[in-house]
Amino acid sequence: MIDFSLLNNRSNNCELDVIAFCIKLKYMQKTGILILALLILLLSDIDALAVAVNYNVQTSGVSLIPTNNKLEELIMISSDVDLCQVLMAENQRLILEVRPNAWQGNARIFPYEGTQEAGTFWSHFLMASENWLTDKVESEGLRLLSFKPCQGHSKIAHYSGEWAFRDLFISKKTHWLWASNGTIFHYVSTNLLVLSEIPDVSAIWVELMNNRNVYNSVATQVGHKIIERAVHGDHLSDPHFHDLDEFVLDENGWITIYGARAGQKGSSALVPIKSSHPVRPRLYDSHVDNIELHMLDPKAKRTLNKNDIFQLDYLLLVNTETETETWDWVEPKINQSTEVISYIKNTYQPKRGCALLSE
Repeated sequence: MIDFSLLNNRSNNCELDVIAFCIKLKYMQKTGILILALLILLLSDIDALAVAVNYNVQTSGVSLIPTNNKLEELIMISSDVDLCQVLMAENQRLILEVRPNAWQGNARIFPYEGTQEAGTFWSHFLMASENWLTDKVESEGLRLLSFKPCQGHSKIAHYSGEWAFRDLFISKKTHWLWASNGTIFHYVSTNLLVLSEIPDVSAIWVELMNNRNVYNSVATQVGHKIIERAVHGDHLSDPHFHDLDEFVLDENGWITIYGARAGQKGSSALVPIKSSHPVRPRLYDSHVDNIELHMLDPKAKRTLNKNDIFQLDYLLLVNTETETETWDWVEPKINQSTEVISYIKNTYQPKRGCALLSE
């Protein structure tokens, strides 16, 4: 008996062909005729046996991304075991470089135009306790558990990975990016699972780190107010100067660093989309200039319990299209992203192309 269940993904016309073919098979008694018929079917319409569609591939002449935004063609390549890059297909311009092991999933990111980096992007969760910080400066850092890049040409490049810190927690992320209208959009879904009790935890966060004094200003939207700060890095009395910790972002909140100087191009913003905990903005104005999204109140240490979960979906916007001496560009870019984010949520599911982390 022949199982034709693999033929379900054909078009309607193909389904009619298969049904007709199955009827004819009832009258084929000789093995040689049966094998020949199957070979003819396979060679004439091999698409009949397609079991899965990789929605990350843009087929020539077919628009798989229903969007009003003109998305650029991207290429994701992995040239060695610990290097993954995303380039603009048209001019081979590098827009992301990630080392899953050596950099623990950190990425160097670049703007649509200009020669300098837009910053170092720690896109999955960091954690700090009284005795350690989970980078390779104040601890042994995170160890890589898995990394899955979806290589090749696409309008939306993406990869997923997970990392562990000792036997204390696992941090996961899926990172999508696309380029449109002079802006690189990064959409990240990250979560952290606590494996065993962790005392004295002071912070869990993601960040965009820049060199000292390459931007003039930071602004955050809290409710309907815009709060602005100067960036100068000269806090002699506090070498680890933090600001904006007292604010909590609502559904309209964001934080941006802007006013490029020292050869920098454009400006960037972090925008929380969905979170398991209240999200706080932070400016770290010191030997580096960071904008950050925090999941905990920095004024109190606490003990995390086994199976505690922290979840954050958010945007990083890297803009060179519009005037970036102010923060006015942020809201229009958020609005531009919504259709693509909706498409990602509806399309990029497990068993469709590369395996992704679930929401």
